[in-house]
Amino acid sequence: MNPDKKVLDLLNSMGSNTSKVRPVYFYFYFPNEKVAKTFALRLQGMNFNVKVRRSGMGKDWLCLADREMAPDLDLLEGLRKLLTSLAENLHGNYDGWETEMIF
Repeated sequence: MNPDKKVLDLLNSMGSNTSKVRPVYFYFYFPNEKVAKTFALRLQGMNFNVKVRRSGMGKDWLCLADREMAPDLDLLEGLRKLLTSLAENLHGNYDGWETEMIF
């Protein structure tokens, strides 16, 4: 199943109103700080807020991006395609998104 649809279906099944705008967080992992910061600059140019720090595993670098938006399936699928490609070009990995429940 489409991972974006799966998350949206879960949010909807729990009563979240996915038509409301809220922060949506996107996770990317990179082999070193330099490429993570390069990617962060690209995302900032796309109106994302971005933080770069060591990942929880301590080996990779996390680039955590967020944007205020309503979690729409078409938009999320388009972002997945675009952001996965951009991250892979820098030897990174897109690890999906999450958001809060809003009723």
